[in-house]
Amino acid sequence: MSYIIYILAKEKYTEEINAYIQNVSSVEINGMKYEEFIFGDSDGYGDLAEKKKTFSKIADGPETVDKVNALALTVDQFKDSDNEIVIHSEGYKDYRITLKAK
Repeated sequence: MSYIIYILAKEKYTEEINAYIQNVSSVEINGMKYEEFIFGDSDGYGDLAEKKKTFSKIADGPETVDKVNALALTVDQFKDSDNEIVIHSEGYKDYRITLKAK
């Protein structure tokens, strides 16, 4: 079984968060480029957790209807040590974070 990690903003939804997420063009995990999975596209049916090297822009919470405020990432490229995540969003500086494994 695969799992998904959600990267959520501290605030559930703001126009700034929505603009940032809407402009995400790619995500890298430990140097591996992830492809975007868009629900509802011709091949966009199914479970994100079944995909590999994939991210999706999602709306988390009832107040967000059709307004994205989070990223969902498949975990297939994560290691049992530190994991480097780079989020590329057009018009913004790259956002780099490290998730530390426990």
